[in-house]
Amino acid sequence: MSKTNNYPKSSTITVKTSSNIFTYKIIQEGIYPSKEILVYTSKPNQYRIPHNYIVETTYGRGKLQRTITYSIQYENNMPVFKIEFLFGNSTEIVISKKSASDAANIYIQRYHKLVSIDIEKFTGQRPEQKKTKLNGVYYFGLQVEQISQNRDKQQMTNKCKPFKDLGNSMQIKCSKIFRNQVLELFKKQTLETFNNNDNISLEELVFSVDSYRFRINYKESSSFKNSELRKQAVVRAMDIGRVSRNTYRLLAAIAHDLPRE
Repeated sequence: MSKTNNYPKSSTITVKTSSNIFTYKIIQEGIYPSKEILVYTSKPNQYRIPHNYIVETTYGRGKLQRTITYSIQYENNMPVFKIEFLFGNSTEIVISKKSASDAANIYIQRYHKLVSIDIEKFTGQRPEQKKTKLNGVYYFGLQVEQISQNRDKQQMTNKCKPFKDLGNSMQIKCSKIFRNQVLELFKKQTLETFNNNDNISLEELVFSVDSYRFRINYKESSSFKNSELRKQAVVRAMDIGRVSRNTYRLLAAIAHDLPRE
């Protein structure tokens, strides 16, 4: 098995097996549930099954190439496997609560049945339905290590203390990480939503964590002489009740939209 990818910089991963080529476009990476409810695929590999996961899988060659949407959501602490595919002008949906392979095989049976019905309309005879077995692990992309590793990395990053229990430096660090994540997501989404010739920019982000309010300014401005001071200021918590008068005056001098005393 060989792999070609630059994940997560690129959302696409290509995996070549002895019998097929799979190209995965990760729509939503998802997370691993807690150990108490985490479910694994069957032995011998026993891959972990994520929650809130969506992937577009392209497989096959030439005219037989197909692109299908696969997703997994945990319901009542158990994974539900969903497959959506286009046939003609309609969207077909397959759901299984058993396994990825069960969902994949229900899908291929449904697909062959629809093809047989179409052939019967033109020839008057329905061909014998093919008996194909699919390994759902490959179609859902559950075996791809790069996705699992990045999912683990993201979850480790997110495993932090409650925000109110963090020190000031860690609060600022968390806000900077969030700032960068939002910016990367914004850049990715603009490519999918707008024309390449459109000049799209993210100028400002305002969010709150409990009683802490953050205002992040993404636009660089030549009016600030001390750029490093400005970078620190735009990500600092604006919980006025806990900011000293001198600190607030400093912020107000830099962030001109803050009210003056």
